Amino acid sequence: MRINVYVDGFNLYYGSLKGQPYKWLNLETMCELLLPNFEVQLGSH
Repeated sequence: MRINVYVDGFNLYYGSLKGQPYKWLNLETMCELLLPNFEVQLGSH
């Protein structure tokens, strides 16, 4: 089964990454690990 995952980059940065030493996040891999029973397709704004 396919699932679409949309990422709001602004909220991702300011909610999770701002002020952290790590700035890289592989969103596709993260979503695949969180949703193992789905074929993940990423989209962004």
